[in-house]
Amino acid sequence: MADFFKKNGVKIISILLLILILGDAWLLLTKGFSSTVLSGLIGCSLTLFGLNYFKNKS
Repeated sequence: MADFFKKNGVKIISILLLILILGDAWLLLTKGFSSTVLSGLIGCSLTLFGLNYFKNKS
């Protein structure tokens, strides 16, 4: 089980972050502008970018 998460952990976290980004984008489009939704969208996007950046660097 530990080997599974060691190999696929970044992929799993990336998929979860993409789901959060899509959910925040959907809320932003349907409910209108909200600072909490916008900050969640920016935070998830930056986390996903940083995760992939450091994964490719190592």
